[in-house]
Amino acid sequence: MGSLFHQGTNSFLSWDLVHIPHTAPYHEERPLLSVLLDLLCSLVVTSNRLGCPMRILMVYNDYQQPGGEKVAFHNECNLLREKGHEVVVYSRSNDEVEGMNPLKMFSQMIWNRQAYTEIRELIRQNNIEIMHVHNVHLVISPSIFHAASAEGIPSIFTLHNFRLLCPAANLFRNGQLCEDCIGKVVAINGIMHKCYRDKRSTTVGVAAMQTIHRSIGTWHKKVTRFIALTEFTRSKYVAGNLPEHKIVIKPNFLDNPQDYAWDPDREAPYALCVGRLCQGKGVHVLLEAWQRNHPGIGLKIVGSGETEDELHKQGEGLEGVEFMSQLDHSEVFNLLRRATLFLMPSIYYECNPFALIESQAIGTPAVV
Repeated sequence: MGSLFHQGTNSFLSWDLVHIPHTAPYHEERPLLSVLLDLLCSLVVTSNRLGCPMRILMVYNDYQQPGGEKVAFHNECNLLREKGHEVVVYSRSNDEVEGMNPLKMFSQMIWNRQAYTEIRELIRQNNIEIMHVHNVHLVISPSIFHAASAEGIPSIFTLHNFRLLCPAANLFRNGQLCEDCIGKVVAINGIMHKCYRDKRSTTVGVAAMQTIHRSIGTWHKKVTRFIALTEFTRSKYVAGNLPEHKIVIKPNFLDNPQDYAWDPDREAPYALCVGRLCQGKGVHVLLEAWQRNHPGIGLKIVGSGETEDELHKQGEGLEGVEFMSQLDHSEVFNLLRRATLFLMPSIYYECNPFALIESQAIGTPAVV
């Protein structure tokens, strides 16, 4: 049983996630659990703790539109609990910034004093041995790495995107891949092009966070290890001057992939595309191709996002094309299991997306 720090009452609430057994999505010689626990144990310096249950603080800053990062966070919490470790969760949401004074949001993005204090309290009250962070943007802030360091415990930071290198977090601008800000002291190009939410003010905030924490040594001195989901992601962060020796690779994983079974719909075959509807996901490219070369099967597109209206208009009149609103995971899973093909037409870099991992686990052929 874990606990959740409740912001409003300043109290700890009993909190446990639904129990789901997990394993690695592929038949590997070394299961992902082994990689994770070896990493955690190697960072807990007291030798007599090795092989024993640990007290782990898991940290996640939730987005207003949940995605794969949240799934990865919950999967990891469940997996660690299942193996007997005590998991304490600290979670905040970007919903908190709604209506917030822009100056306060700007300063909080760089250094959240409340989060810093609360993390130190959590570590002390729960005798935490290690902190694992999945996201700090934009409420929690990187201040918590300094909090963990002040309490004398190691911290791990999973790099789910390219936020430390790029204000937009996806190395993508105006329909093209963009690496202009990688390795730069200040993300000047990102500011010029208003890369974060198409606003210069908010982009300045993200760029300031990057520059300040690079200059005060947060990434080099306060984070003990970084987890990249792929070798490609790791290579980009190394190019961006993150300490190479601190970055390890641990991909996302699924629950019970051995129970997944591909069972395509023979009577009404269809291809499936799942994801946020934004320019980088390339759904507009897929629709253009579908219009030119209709393959004779249906196309189901699941998701929502900023280009949703534009894509619906583009898909009007195309035979067999069906848009479906955001569905829960079980519904998406059943669609994926019954699909003839899974399509991922992304035109920006992807970081080990769950839909692709699930298609591989199920056996649904994927076209990327």
